[in-house]
Amino acid sequence: MLKMETQFVSSFFTTSVWGTDYTPSNLWSDYTSSDPLGDVETGKRAILSTTGFEPNTLVLGYDVFKTLKNHPDLVDRIKYTSSQVITEGLMASLFDIPRVMVAKAVKATNNEGGTAAYDFTHGKNALLTYSAPSAGLLQPSGGYVMSWTGVSQGLGQTIGTSRIRMEQFKADRIEAEIAFDMKVIGSDLGYFFNACVA
Repeated sequence: MLKMETQFVSSFFTTSVWGTDYTPSNLWSDYTSSDPLGDVETGKRAILSTTGFEPNTLVLGYDVFKTLKNHPDLVDRIKYTSSQVITEGLMASLFDIPRVMVAKAVKATNNEGGTAAYDFTHGKNALLTYSAPSAGLLQPSGGYVMSWTGVSQGLGQTIGTSRIRMEQFKADRIEAEIAFDMKVIGSDLGYFFNACVA
């Protein structure tokens, strides 16, 4: 599944893919000068004004989520009405977007045999997009992840699994196989926030 995450990053979570690439002049980690709520509103307006579709999904890299979670602009909106910490769901209501997703995938960044080093796959970026609630041939969407059957020995599943007995380890090895592809369908339905935190 890590391959799917890294392919998502290279296909969708990068510059020169969407209708707008934007790096805030005041990074969202600058708690005194930045305006993440205003920046996201600008992105929502840009998508709506060019496509007629209101964005319904905000994908945040983990570092971006952690920064926004403590941003005074967001904390001030709930401090007198709620004792909750800011979660994905609460952030969705603060940004007035139906769905906020936090990318938490981690991968090794070191060369094989080198000192272990790890980092989040999605970096310090965010993606605002319209994602179709259900896929369809004539259904606009920022992009689609397509998977197909045929990898499960005729069982009609999208994920095929195999179990291999490894006597020397007194264990079973389970392998999984999936066939998928990712495509940007409507680049105007996305607004990419590049390097939005320090």
